[in-house]
Amino acid sequence: MLFWTQEQRDNGFRAMEKIVKTNTVTAGGPVHKLAQGKPIKLALDLDALMRHQRNAGLIIIQDGKIRFEKYALGYSAQGRWTSFSVAKSLT
Repeated sequence: MLFWTQEQRDNGFRAMEKIVKTNTVTAGGPVHKLAQGKPIKLALDLDALMRHQRNAGLIIIQDGKIRFEKYALGYSAQGRWTSFSVAKSLT
C-alpha cells in the first residue's frame, strides 16, 4: 500500500475488505445520534484543502454537536474508507 499509485489508493481503500482478510466487529448498543450545532465559519478554502489532501470526509464536533461535515472524492456519510489508525482517535 505504501507504494501504490494514487489511482490504486483511491480504488483500494474503497475495497480493502476484498483485498486483505478483515474481521467484522458487530455494533454494540444503540447509536448515539449527534445533534447539529451552530455552523462553524472557517477562514480557508476547505474544498481546495480537501482536494489537496485527498480527504474523503471531514467532520468537526464540538461539545457533542456537529459543527461541520463535508464529503469529497465521491463519498457521502454512508461511504466506507479505510482509516487504519485514525479510528483510534475517534473511539
